[in-house]
Amino acid sequence: MYYGDEVRWFIGTVVAISSQRAAIGKAKVRIHGIHGPEVAFQDLPWADCMLPTTESAVSGIGKIPQVLPYSTVFGIFADGALSQSPIILGTLNKFERPSYAQQRIAGEAGNAAALSDNNLGRDGVFIPLELKQSYNENATIAQKRVLIMQFFVSNRLSPIAAAGITGNLQAESTLDPSRPTDVQGEDSWGLAQWNNSANAGYRQDKLRAFAKLRHQQPDDFFLQLEFILHELRGERDTVTNGSAFASTYTNLIRSSRFEGGISNYNSTWLFLDKYENPKDKRTKLKKREDFARLAYEDYHTALQSSISGVS
Repeated sequence: MYYGDEVRWFIGTVVAISSQRAAIGKAKVRIHGIHGPEVAFQDLPWADCMLPTTESAVSGIGKIPQVLPYSTVFGIFADGALSQSPIILGTLNKFERPSYAQQRIAGEAGNAAALSDNNLGRDGVFIPLELKQSYNENATIAQKRVLIMQFFVSNRLSPIAAAGITGNLQAESTLDPSRPTDVQGEDSWGLAQWNNSANAGYRQDKLRAFAKLRHQQPDDFFLQLEFILHELRGERDTVTNGSAFASTYTNLIRSSRFEGGISNYNSTWLFLDKYENPKDKRTKLKKREDFARLAYEDYHTALQSSISGVS
């Protein structure tokens, strides 16, 4: 009804933001008390975001809202009781990481659910509920590419950086988290084919310790993605003691492309050169760039599909 006395307020969580020019500034939101986990991602509403009167908000002129996936937002429904047209009025600050006391108590009690039910990992890694619900062992490579892209983009990496990572992972394992190496005499395994040799830093053992610390199986798809971020960010804990890829992570954030050969601005090369570091890496780059292109295109196709009908 767009007018009257039936103002309805809401609090919700942003699950996606629009990158399409015709819908810039809109955010897809899961509204608490209305959209439970059974409501599919594509069925969630797109909300307009309020701007201050110092911005014209005409033909794309003015500041773009800065809400991000997993921002907690509040607002009203423009259509009152119908509750189909949300407008975001602002965001709510929050401290998102489980406290040390919560983690210690949960660990001592053997209560894995206290941590695993939270979509936020110990490193502040978001594992969106929509992604967990979408994944299954029979997913196609294309579907897995999109899930991996969504995971890394949800955790503040650009689609360009995410594509470089995803292209490498496809080349390493065909995106199978339980795949052993097909290289004779080499002890590598998983999405990134973590090697367990002394020269490689016993990274497979570190992955298994990382999984044990989180009360999860080492072949869990999202656990392995979380471990990649854990290594890239150089996070430290009492078991895995972090790793030495912080500069790689910084360069990935600065990357501006995922093709074009050897360059510190090419996310595919950065991940291949420093994180994977296989033999004959230069000869393997082109194939991984091709996979990165597929990941980037699949991701944007899926995003466009979710935004279809937004104006």
